[in-house]
Amino acid sequence: VPSLLHVLRQFRDGHGLVFAPRFLQAQANADWQTQVRLAHSLKGVAETLGAQTLQLTSSMLQKAAQEHDTAQCTACLPAVVNALQQVVGGLAGLERLVDSAGQANATKLDAASLNNLAELLTRRDTEALDVALELTPAFSSTRHKSAWDTIFKAIESYDFDNAKTHLTILLAELPAAPPPNCPEDGAHQP
Repeated sequence: VPSLLHVLRQFRDGHGLVFAPRFLQAQANADWQTQVRLAHSLKGVAETLGAQTLQLTSSMLQKAAQEHDTAQCTACLPAVVNALQQVVGGLAGLERLVDSAGQANATKLDAASLNNLAELLTRRDTEALDVALELTPAFSSTRHKSAWDTIFKAIESYDFDNAKTHLTILLAELPAAPPPNCPEDGAHQP
């Protein structure tokens, strides 16, 4: 689920926020190649997401751009933007639902997961992003959220050295984990 949410956020923040302004700019510049590329890319992502209306409308827009039909592009664009807004709106609702479920079932911070992440960062292994995505809910309602966000952004941009530096600082600030088979407060069970 974390990897899928990451892809959906990228779609929302990429296509969702910039498609219309970029297409309008390309249209104003009579840049048919960019218009075709933008419509084609949106159509492909819509197909991947199963957003059928967005796929259909962006396909029609792509065809109009391929034919250099300004009038048809102008006629198709509002339907594409409307379908795109519906998908982006739905993604916002999904993210809120997953975030609230994630807070209720946040993974417990454990030294093994954080040390695994540190090792992946040292090796510059891209699996670090998957591990970071899994750990993110555990930091969502802690005083370390800001520090974690810095680490996550560095990992997301593949700045593993910076992420490792900040993770080392965070690890020094986190309380030591209780020994195995002991309750949270560190008292031994009878």
